[in-house]
Amino acid sequence: GVTCLNRYLKCTGWNAVLDFSHQRPHMKIPTSSFALLFGLVTNVVNVETAAEAARLEPRLQVEKLLQAIQEVPDVARRSEAIARAHSVLDIAGLAQRSLGSDWGKLDAAGKDEFTGLLVKIFAIRVYPKSAEFFKELNVSFGEEEVGEEKAVVSTSLTHPKEGRVDIAYKLRIQEPGGWKIYEVEMDEVPMGANLRSQIRKVLNKDGYEALLKKLQEKIKEFEEEAK
Repeated sequence: GVTCLNRYLKCTGWNAVLDFSHQRPHMKIPTSSFALLFGLVTNVVNVETAAEAARLEPRLQVEKLLQAIQEVPDVARRSEAIARAHSVLDIAGLAQRSLGSDWGKLDAAGKDEFTGLLVKIFAIRVYPKSAEFFKELNVSFGEEEVGEEKAVVSTSLTHPKEGRVDIAYKLRIQEPGGWKIYEVEMDEVPMGANLRSQIRKVLNKDGYEALLKKLQEKIKEFEEEAK
């Protein structure tokens, strides 16, 4: 299973701020001063806690995805697990980037149709295959690079057939929705870019309608295999 997050939020400077040892023994300190001091300390703690929570959020999203994928084989939990995985991945963004300039030629219904096909492919093919790959493997978390709008969470695992595999999850902030995974690189090979390349190849060669038909045929094929 995925290793659990084990970090402790630490706040520094409390002793220095609250040290009244240098006050005269009989000096009375106004209640308002305590209230002001407490308010300042509380604000500092809240800011530091919020900053730490924001820094940890990308990793938590990756853990959420991995946990959801591991639950996909469980028939009783499959629908909910797939929904959680969808909530973390930027499939809508993948759909838009896959079509490039052709995305702007579609109306709202057309965009929803194309995105929906990719969502189905992830649900009936990508997630189950990923669950097989990650089955009973321990994922180790490595370096994390968290910026204001983008982040990279590095992980690694040892697969019985593939050996050591390094997997990097690339995320970016979306409004609404927070951090979303937009790319997954396995040993520096981008999975999303690979899928986009396949889509562009069919689109450029045969056109958009042929691409839709091919995706629909693939979905039927995957559904038959899953039975």
